[in-house]
Amino acid sequence: MMKPKKLFAWVFKLIFTLLFITALSIPLGAFDFGKSPLTLQKKKYAFTGVSIITLNTSPLDFIADTTLVTETSRFVSEKKTVLINDGKIVSINDVETEIDEGYEVIDGEGKFLMAGLMDMHTHLFDRSDLLLYLANGVTTVRNMMGMSMHLRWREQVINGEYPGPTIYTASPTLNNGKNTGPFHKVVKTAEQAKKAVRKYAEKGYDFIKIYDGINHEQLIAIAEEANRLGLTIAGHPSYEVGIDTLVSSGMVSIEHAEEVLQALLNYKYNEGRSREIARKIRENNIYFTPTLAVYKRIVDATLKGEKIYDEDSLYFINPLMRTIGKKQLKDWVELEDNSNVRLKYDILQWIVRDFREEGVSILLGTDTGPNLTIPGFTLHEEIALMIESGLTTYEVLYSGTVASAKALGMEHAKGAVEIGMDADLILLEKNPLLDVSTLKVPAGVMKDGVWYDKSSLTILLEEAKDHASGFRTFGRLLGQIIGK
Repeated sequence: MMKPKKLFAWVFKLIFTLLFITALSIPLGAFDFGKSPLTLQKKKYAFTGVSIITLNTSPLDFIADTTLVTETSRFVSEKKTVLINDGKIVSINDVETEIDEGYEVIDGEGKFLMAGLMDMHTHLFDRSDLLLYLANGVTTVRNMMGMSMHLRWREQVINGEYPGPTIYTASPTLNNGKNTGPFHKVVKTAEQAKKAVRKYAEKGYDFIKIYDGINHEQLIAIAEEANRLGLTIAGHPSYEVGIDTLVSSGMVSIEHAEEVLQALLNYKYNEGRSREIARKIRENNIYFTPTLAVYKRIVDATLKGEKIYDEDSLYFINPLMRTIGKKQLKDWVELEDNSNVRLKYDILQWIVRDFREEGVSILLGTDTGPNLTIPGFTLHEEIALMIESGLTTYEVLYSGTVASAKALGMEHAKGAVEIGMDADLILLEKNPLLDVSTLKVPAGVMKDGVWYDKSSLTILLEEAKDHASGFRTFGRLLGQIIGK
């Protein structure tokens, strides 16, 4: 039997070793190791004979004139030549236009060109997620839980060091009260909230994310400080703040149909109240991101049971996040009666319907990250669910292009196929207004004037399996918890 002194020494060494290994994960997580993915160069390109999808008509017009929904030909400009130079659209002309030397021709005959899609509610946990988004036609993402690694990845994409969509990243989430998570920055007073806003502005985050425990005084303080520093606010509606204060705070967008149900409707759906809230949101020009797919994943877990863990697509998820996702779904997988789950999902779709019919500007976003959702692929599921909830295909595509660009304040550069815009484009085999499933298999994607043909997109999907290890991912998350 081991003597007490030796046992104590052994336990001490074990604890010291574990602490050392844990601490080592933090600096290792600050580096991006792994294979160097496919990197292509900007060139001068000419799309020839292509039909352009134009998405500039406001969906509000559909409510007044339903013929706009079916007469999709008015949104298609046929047989055009589109010239790309230095990452910008420099010319759009008829197909007979003479092309100068130096342009590489992309045959667009019989194909359709539209602006790249934007996922306006993502959670990036692995740099390889960026490859998945790009391969799925997503050229811009709004990351909704900021960490230092996102600032690094944002610059790598801008500098052409790593392929991926443009990243707009939130700050670490500001929260208060009981419902706080390990990655939340808990602020107890209005002054602490202002100090946090200043800190995140200095670090270079694009906007401020708030959560459902922020109180009235803190929200006003955050809004004032963010406005002073030129930052916007987005996030969850607060349980502590009434709808009138919320909509007057200057928020750009309110996230999640589920949070509308829980925070603004107090867990009790009432159509009249839902529409009243929707009207106030519309009158204050606030956007709404429903994020249906992440809750639909819970519904699927109750239906599929443990088979949901065996889906082939899960290898695209970072190993640590895969483990966390399985834990998140465990209770739902084991649920015997899913009637309440299915009813809640129906209610979320009713809320989307109410908001759409009341003229709220809707954004396309997935909440990808939790519940074994897959970057890029989940966006196509979200598109289908929004259509199922009553939006037209045009409205959904508008929500993921023009509306998203406006919400980011980037409508001058993104969201449309127009001269002077960034060359963030998707080439499609079919007209997406008539067959939205064509978005799942793009003929090619262009990001900032870099062209990825179908074979290049296949390579990106294969390279997306090269994840950071669970150890380094743990270090990144631990570093965020300590340093937020």
